Amino acid sequence: MEDVPDGDPHYRGRGGPNTPRPAADPNPIYLHFMCIHVPFHLPTFTVPEGSWTIAVGLARPASRGTLRLRSADPADKPLIDPGYLAEQADVEAMVRGVELAREVAAASAFDDWRGPEALPGTRVRGAEAPREFTRRAAGSYFHPAGTSRMGIGPGAVVDPDLRVRGSTACGSPTPR
Repeated sequence: MEDVPDGDPHYRGRGGPNTPRPAADPNPIYLHFMCIHVPFHLPTFTVPEGSWTIAVGLARPASRGTLRLRSADPADKPLIDPGYLAEQADVEAMVRGVELAREVAAASAFDDWRGPEALPGTRVRGAEAPREFTRRAAGSYFHPAGTSRMGIGPGAVVDPDLRVRGSTACGSPTPR
């Protein structure tokens, strides 16, 4: 069995919940620490002014969305379904990430910085409440993943030279 690379030990640690798992379950969790007030939550939620955030993300989500043409008219907007959290494994990984973020925020190093937990909030406990919160609160900030598979084979949208397969009209999928 192949192992997921350890990455930088300064950021990952050893033996904790964020330690890489075998490639058979390759869904590492990463945390972003934002010590400034950034509205890093969906508009349906509110947080106090001056709060800070530990955001949870998945490095390799199992869920996949779709991008389809609405019609043959190139002016029509495409049909986009991001498929967020379509796979239960992603929900479970995000819940583990929320639990990890809570553990980090509860550390004594944050005693002078920590106020009451705003999100998910102290009522979000137990087996199902964190999953429900994750489903309602998760979104994307469009950073960790692209939209097309690159490489060789039928699942690749672009070839190693970044040419769109099956098209002579399309340009490069990357900005120039």
